[in-house]
Amino acid sequence: MTQVINNLPTYISDAHTLVWYLTEDKKLGRIALSILESVDNDLSILIIPAVVLAELYMIAEKKRTSLGLVALGNAIQNWQTADNIRLTNLTPELVILSSQFSAIPEIFDRLIVTEAHKLGVPLITRDPLIVNSNLVPTLW
Repeated sequence: MTQVINNLPTYISDAHTLVWYLTEDKKLGRIALSILESVDNDLSILIIPAVVLAELYMIAEKKRTSLGLVALGNAIQNWQTADNIRLTNLTPELVILSSQFSAIPEIFDRLIVTEAHKLGVPLITRDPLIVNSNLVPTLW
């Protein structure tokens, strides 16, 4: 069951989901696209962890996407002012809790899974390690 904030279904996203949405990449899953469109239409809440923002910048800096740093900066500024998007902080508590999810070896992914678990929200991802771990509900 999806957690509800302000009477709206709530989701958390990984970095690739947002990159593919922002660049209109066909790799984005049908359900993921539908959820992100519902966020754009103020029908859902999206949580974006601090580590996702860091990963987005890393992907853009290394030119692993057509999304440039200026466009990414603009997107993040829009997310900061959107009523239905929550940018979260990386806290010591989250880092400590992440030790429970050692089945996920990559630290960014582990922290995202930890946050999804802590908040009780489904994670929008196609990452096979995360999906197959069954540690949190995933959607794609």
